[in-house]
Amino acid sequence: MFKLLTVGVVSEYMSCAAVILVSTLVGAYAAQGMTPAQWLGGLSAVVGAIAWAVIVRAWPDTPPNTPRA
Repeated sequence: MFKLLTVGVVSEYMSCAAVILVSTLVGAYAAQGMTPAQWLGGLSAVVGAIAWAVIVRAWPDTPPNTPRA
């Protein structure tokens, strides 16, 4: 019971932390100056982290396996 609870909570917090970390890193490198290719890579990293956070929160739970009679 607690395993399922902690996995969900940890995945939500880690996806949030990933968005913050990636955004911070991309912003720091952008402040130093980036080429257009680096901008594209940074943008894709931020979009990927945001997509991960949205998927973690919006993905439907799997129904429990119930035996068929």
